[in-house]
Formats: sequence, C-alpha cells, structure tokens
Amino acid sequence: MKEPEIVVLSGDNRQDQYGNFLFKDLAGAEHKIGAKRENQKELVDLINFSPGRGVKLTYNEYMNRSFIVGAELVEGALPEPVKTETQPIPQIDTPPPKSREDAIREGMWFKELGESLRSGLIDRSTPAGKLLEKFYKAEMQSALHFKIEKGE
Repeated sequence: MKEPEIVVLSGDNRQDQYGNFLFKDLAGAEHKIGAKRENQKELVDLINFSPGRGVKLTYNEYMNRSFIVGAELVEGALPEPVKTETQPIPQIDTPPPKSREDAIREGMWFKELGESLRSGLIDRSTPAGKLLEKFYKAEMQSALHFKIEKGE
C-alpha cells in the first residue's frame, strides 16, 4: 500500500468525462479521485478551495492499485509556493499601415491587371505576359487565401 504523502496543491483541477476528479500538485504530479468514491464531493471541495496549501493524501489499495481515500489540510512548515517571474513580451516592429488611398490604388491596379489578362490586352504567351500572370495569381492567392488551379 502506498504511504500517505503531503503535497502542495497547484490549483490546476479538472473533471474528466467519466466523473473522475484530477488535480495537480506544485511538483506537476497528477492525482485522481475516482467517481465512485463515496466521499468524492467532500474531497473535491477541500481541494478546490485550498490552492497553494498543503494536503495530506491517504491511500488504500484495491487489486494492486492505489487510490486516494482521504485528504486533510496540513498546517505548519510548508514550502512557500513558487512565484513565477513574468517576462516582458518583445515588441515586434510592424510596418506602418497603408493609407486608404494607397490601398484603393493598389486594389484598382490588380483589378485592371486581371481584366487586361482575361480580355487578352496583355498577351500571355510573351515572357512579360507570363510574368504578369504569375504575379497576379500569386497576389490573388495571398489576398483571397485560396489556391488558383491551372486552367483558370
């Protein structure tokens, strides 16, 4: 049978789809209180409302598996909860936004380019026409977030 142990609760608690209550201690170890425990509600309430405090867990054994039978708060000399240091998020310089007029001008340029390619004003068989068509398709794919297949 597993010996009783004292753990400091982290406050990271959850319930799984089977009704088992899972909680972690500050060391990162996960403990489980099964859904079939008759005193599960009392144990869960004690653990939920005591983050950062020490709890003595007592165990029992069934078919060579240990399970939590009881939990009680421990007063006295417990290690202080570890305080985490926050680190500032580095600032990333972003380019200044385009003015509305520049965005409209660029959009109209791509519209005219597309119409010229579709109507045949720009010959697609020339090297310059092929380059403009590739440029147009790449820009439309990035702006509209879809892939243009061959034949379009």
